[in-house]
Amino acid sequence: MKYTRLLNCINEYKKYYMAEVPHSIRGWRCPPKTELVPARPSSQQRSPRRRLGRSARQAKRFDVVAKSLKKKHWQRFTLQEGSKGPLVVDIATLRMTVVENKLPGREEWIVFRRSVSGAPELKIYRCNAPLDTPLETLARMTSMRWPVEKTIEEAKTELGMDHYEVRGWTGWHHHMTMTMLSHHFLVQLRVEMGDQAPALTVSQVRQLLNVTLPKRDFDEQAVIDEIVRTQQRNRAAYLSHRKRKIRELRELDEIMPK
Repeated sequence: MKYTRLLNCINEYKKYYMAEVPHSIRGWRCPPKTELVPARPSSQQRSPRRRLGRSARQAKRFDVVAKSLKKKHWQRFTLQEGSKGPLVVDIATLRMTVVENKLPGREEWIVFRRSVSGAPELKIYRCNAPLDTPLETLARMTSMRWPVEKTIEEAKTELGMDHYEVRGWTGWHHHMTMTMLSHHFLVQLRVEMGDQAPALTVSQVRQLLNVTLPKRDFDEQAVIDEIVRTQQRNRAAYLSHRKRKIRELRELDEIMPK
């Protein structure tokens, strides 16, 4: 699976992750034994392969494991205050060995989170944090997806993150960096105001700045300079597209039969 490859790469870089995974993922609470199967001379197998031992138990789906947990395994947490009130969930954690290519993979934290109110919902996470990681930390990390999504939404709707018109990665990275810095600036202003405006949003901060910040006045020469810069960029883009088009036509001409 693609997400397994991603988690393996993150782990190789010695970084920690908390990743929500499908309920169908399987694992063992106790690492099973494996054995080597020697290669047969008559087969195409050139080296011994590893397989589960004959006495190994079958791996269980994570959602089945969650249903088997007793009341003492679950602990209630208030993760955050949202627009609809506090987010209260029950958290349970286990150290499990995850199935990878039908064999035992890494032993990791498996975090189960179920909703307390509303429609019943179970979320399952894999985490490669150290063994001594506090339960409070694991519980808090399950809710970190929401602020990331909120940040991206605010950056798009208020700061034009998705309003870029560039033709290269350098320009795209520049636009993204400036958008993120702008969002950081607005959030910092909201934090500094604190109790003076506890419900102040990023959108409202931007509206205040539009009124209070001095606007740039363009004179005749500034307008001319701006037009010249725009024309130069357009000219460079035209030459680049023309060069690429001519190259494609030449390649096509070489392929076509004479």
